[in-house]
Amino acid sequence: MFRPSKTLRDFTTTWRVLPISGLAVAIGVVAAYVAVALLKLINFFTNIFFYHRLSIDPASPAGNHLGF
Repeated sequence: MFRPSKTLRDFTTTWRVLPISGLAVAIGVVAAYVAVALLKLINFFTNIFFYHRLSIDPASPAGNHLGF
């Protein structure tokens, strides 16, 4: 007789899951801070190049009047 509970053992875990999970959480936290820093850099350079001001406030380049 076929007994799937004896043959399928794909979902067993060991103690090594905890350090791997901790590493995944740490990488996620670092990635979130990097994403926030990149957004602030985008806002900073948008303000410098389109509006000639030193600020990290969000600004859209759609309202500028450069060129024609």
